[in-house]
Amino acid sequence: MRAIERQIQCCLNKIQGWADENGFQFSKSKTVCMHFCNIYTLHPDPELKLNGSTIPVVNETKFLGLIFDRKLSFIPHLKYLKDKCLKAMNLLRVVAHTDWGADTDTLLRLYRSHIRSKLDYGCIIYGSARRSYLESLDRVQNQALRICLGAFRTSPITSLHIEANEMPLSLRRDKLALQYIIKLKSNPANPTYDSVFNPKYPLLFDSRPHIIPTLGLRLKQQLDETAIQLNNIARFSYPTTPLWALRTAIFVYDIHDIGKKADTQPDLYIAKYHELQSILCDYTKIFTDGSKDGSLVVAAAVSTATNLSCRLPDNSSIFSAEAYAILLATDIIKSSIGTKFVIFSDSLSCLQAIQNRLWDNPIILNLLNSLHTLIAAGASIIFVWLPSHVGYPW
Repeated sequence: MRAIERQIQCCLNKIQGWADENGFQFSKSKTVCMHFCNIYTLHPDPELKLNGSTIPVVNETKFLGLIFDRKLSFIPHLKYLKDKCLKAMNLLRVVAHTDWGADTDTLLRLYRSHIRSKLDYGCIIYGSARRSYLESLDRVQNQALRICLGAFRTSPITSLHIEANEMPLSLRRDKLALQYIIKLKSNPANPTYDSVFNPKYPLLFDSRPHIIPTLGLRLKQQLDETAIQLNNIARFSYPTTPLWALRTAIFVYDIHDIGKKADTQPDLYIAKYHELQSILCDYTKIFTDGSKDGSLVVAAAVSTATNLSCRLPDNSSIFSAEAYAILLATDIIKSSIGTKFVIFSDSLSCLQAIQNRLWDNPIILNLLNSLHTLIAAGASIIFVWLPSHVGYPW
């Protein structure tokens, strides 16, 4: 403990020196020390100082809405979370009046927004608590669903979940944790990447079942059962050019402004398409489309001189297919001689994502970089939205 204390104190001295040089000051009232340890025998706590003041050693503290205790049992946080949800449940009791109260759909919306959202927050962290501790939250959900459905106290819990279309909290915690793991796979630079995908001491946890394993080991079986190909997840990266410095294309939504496809005759779309063609007669036309048939996904871009197509990983989204088709269109532009191009796409969401520079999607980020390079080189690019399956002439 004294060796650990000496190393931490050296780090604190460096942090305090940096703060003094840059004009920052740490709040003494918000700075605490917690010693996470499972040793039950007598052992000393560290004595650390920051700016000449001793940092108090506490048994539990709240950080970003989660209460951590020194044993990492999360019992204080579960009690705090249960009380918070029970107070929010009073809203359901008031609104769920049998004579003038809200209907079931409204009550379930209130439950999901006021109670389930609280249960979801930080569940990836406190989900490592023992199952017997987490069962106290199950009773909160069951009580809320009975109020929303008007069910009896003797109604089976499984029936409540089916009628309300809600998963048990244990399954929901696993689902949110798996979503986090899949998102984490795209960013190997994340500090938690190695602890999830390259966990340490797996044999130790196998030999000691009473010890709760880490997140990567705890959900390894569920992740394997999903059959998700983790190697197909695109790598996350930051824009090489600042977003405000990116050069963007021109977006035309004149056909979209005519009206909804279900309420509009196809002839109106075709007439507007001919009008745009006459205006953009000196532009090279490129049509893009993405298709999905079961688990098979493909993207294609077609011009008068070049046709490009690409097979995407199985079970890719249709958004990825449409975005990759537009990326293929930029490849056609790179190999073309002209400088004026118009790209027709039937994916409004993709065009809006490009226009709004939603770079968190890797394909959209590649598109933004490609468009910036082409436009900076003198190309003029226009995007036009077309509704699908109307029958436009070439």
